[in-house]
Amino acid sequence: MNRIILILLPSFLLASETDILPRSINFVIFVIIMYYLIADKVKVIYNSRISSIQNRLITIEKDLDEAKKKKEDAIKRIEKANNEADEIVALAKLQAEKIGENILKDVESEISQLEKTHNEHKIFAERKAKLEVVDELLDEILKSNINLKQKELLDIIYKKVS
Repeated sequence: MNRIILILLPSFLLASETDILPRSINFVIFVIIMYYLIADKVKVIYNSRISSIQNRLITIEKDLDEAKKKKEDAIKRIEKANNEADEIVALAKLQAEKIGENILKDVESEISQLEKTHNEHKIFAERKAKLEVVDELLDEILKSNINLKQKELLDIIYKKVS
């Protein structure tokens, strides 16, 4: 109350002949009536605004927490995928080495088989050549009427074949 008097005191001193005093009193009464009529509604609106802001803040925090969890899950999945990729690469290298070793073994066995076959063909060709030489010699000897003993004939054939 003292404040109102202090506020209105200058208007009393300066306005001795005007209607400022009744207007000021009417204004104060108007403000008080408006306060009583509107104050509860303004408080309700203000409190509802505060609660809506709090609710939005809570939902934003929840969304932020969910986003953090999703980010952590994504990071874990990326790490797991990288580990699996490393394992797959290591496994592929091992398989490539094993396949290379198997191919090398197969090639070596094929080479040895080819050498063996070549040696057999070579022996066969030598025998065939010896038989042909012996046949030719025998044909020549038989066609010619040379009288040779068996030992001499064998020596001649042996010398020709070797």
